[in-house]
Amino acid sequence: MAGQVITVPGKRPKGSPELCSFGAGVLDHLYHGFTRQFEGVRAAADPDHIHDMRVASRRLRATLPIFRECFPAPEYRSWLKEIRRITRALGEARDKDVQIEFLRGKIANCTTTALLPGLEYLLLRLSKERRAVQPAVIKAIDRAQESTALHDLGSVLREGTVSPMQEEKTHHAPAIYKKARNNIRERLDALIVLETSLEDPEAIEGHHAMRIAAKRLRYTMEAYAPLYDGALDSPISTVKRVQELLGTLHDLDVWILQLPRVIDNEWENLLSVEATSTFSGTIEPGIQVLLDECRTERGMLFEEFVQIWAEHHRAGFFRQLGLLLDAERHCATQKRAGRKAGSIISAARIQTVIDIARGYHFEEQHSLHVTRLALSLFDQLAPLHGLCARERSWLQCAGILHDIGLAGGRKDHLQRSLQLILTDRDLPLRKKERMMIALVARYHGRDLPNPHQKEYGMLQEKEKTTIRILTALLRVADALDISHLGRISRIEIRIGTDTVMIGCAGSVPADEEQSAVAKKGNLFEQIFKKGLEVTWMPEP
Repeated sequence: MAGQVITVPGKRPKGSPELCSFGAGVLDHLYHGFTRQFEGVRAAADPDHIHDMRVASRRLRATLPIFRECFPAPEYRSWLKEIRRITRALGEARDKDVQIEFLRGKIANCTTTALLPGLEYLLLRLSKERRAVQPAVIKAIDRAQESTALHDLGSVLREGTVSPMQEEKTHHAPAIYKKARNNIRERLDALIVLETSLEDPEAIEGHHAMRIAAKRLRYTMEAYAPLYDGALDSPISTVKRVQELLGTLHDLDVWILQLPRVIDNEWENLLSVEATSTFSGTIEPGIQVLLDECRTERGMLFEEFVQIWAEHHRAGFFRQLGLLLDAERHCATQKRAGRKAGSIISAARIQTVIDIARGYHFEEQHSLHVTRLALSLFDQLAPLHGLCARERSWLQCAGILHDIGLAGGRKDHLQRSLQLILTDRDLPLRKKERMMIALVARYHGRDLPNPHQKEYGMLQEKEKTTIRILTALLRVADALDISHLGRISRIEIRIGTDTVMIGCAGSVPADEEQSAVAKKGNLFEQIFKKGLEVTWMPEP
């Protein structure tokens, strides 16, 4: 019956009812994504079915241990063993599908006719090997469909899934947020500890281990994503990109390892002078060029990945993810106490906001840079302000729209920004969102929020406090780009007893920005009861 705790007759799980009900909902979704691919994989008409089922099995394998305490040990081990067996059975078939697709792309783009015989030879060879492993795939599917263990898992998950009426209560339990934070941080640490492998382009095993760690981190974040109202969407996207780049590196490594073996094996099996001449003159050149291309692509991709990874460090991605998890756990406690946090503005709606701002010919580079700085302030100052993902999305939109009033000239542009946000019906904003965003944009200049101003004065005290906090952050962010040149690439916050220190990384000292923050930081100091200091951190 919906709403029951995951259980097996005669056994009592160690996990809390709320955690296990939440876990059942997550796992049930993954389980159905896994089992619905059976027939497509059996038919082998579309390689996407193999891909989707393998990915689904890996997601299930990565997520099941998160909720291990909700299952009796014997059943848990049986389920995990069966899923692992299927993943491995699909692995060889999927790897060959990926290589076949890669070769077809190379053949389609090949402009040197003399190289085609070698590529077509490899394609023919791989296609034959792929057909040879299909019986093993079908056997694995038959075993999975007949597996008592998997049927038991499906039954247990259906019984443990929460009902719609219980969903909100279960998803906002602070204990679940604590576990989410710990699990995600554990997987994040497991990824970061492997970054030393990036010091050596030849550390292939280390790079592959990073790929696996990134995949596990992503799957863990996706498992807990329903708790965070979209706040994990961006981190998940970032980690997915890391995983994909490392995956491409791994695919190239496989080719670089296999192609010399193919050449060596063929030479060993040549039985005549004619065959030797045909292979060396017709087939081997295409294989050798492909090997050279893979080595070149691998080197370039590795350099690109190292740069991207360093950029994530400079942008504080890893630290900000930890701060987000802490802030959302605090928000969960508030929700549990009956304080509604509301929903965030989705990434799709934010993109529409940007598109509409372009219609006002806003200074895009400046506005988006200010927005990035404001969000970095929000994330790093989470222990002070205690706001949630919803308010973060308001700040993001306010940063994008804060100067659209300049379309009508500099005079009164702040009031004009307010009115445009309030009245532009194309903006995909709800009534409350529209008002809060408009007021934050209105007060990002010199004026402080004024209780005599109509729109601000009609708000409740808690809403006024939120406006003041978000405005304070946007004012500081705007001051940090006073030159409109994007000279500050990143910021690092240190919260002291009496002072908040903003370290600004850039190519030149932040003298102008420091002066601007001193002028516009008064609201920040009033709100947080701390002095505000700006220092320069030269880029490495």
